[in-house]
Amino acid sequence: MAVLMEAAAAAAELKRRAEKAAAEVAEVGKLTVAEGNRGDRAINDWAAAMMSVYRDITDQGAHNVRRRPQPTR
Repeated sequence: MAVLMEAAAAAAELKRRAEKAAAEVAEVGKLTVAEGNRGDRAINDWAAAMMSVYRDITDQGAHNVRRRPQPTR
């Protein structure tokens, strides 16, 4: 039972840290990126891929990461 309680506490702490980090990243982005700048494609793709991890941790999506449409071939 103690192991389950420790695991629940660890999960709650991880969720809290993920939410805090997401808020900090959004704030830094506002301070360092010009309005309307979509940024580097590789970084945008990586951030989009990491959203699945964020959703797993917090049970919600981040609303500040946008994916650039992929070109059709």
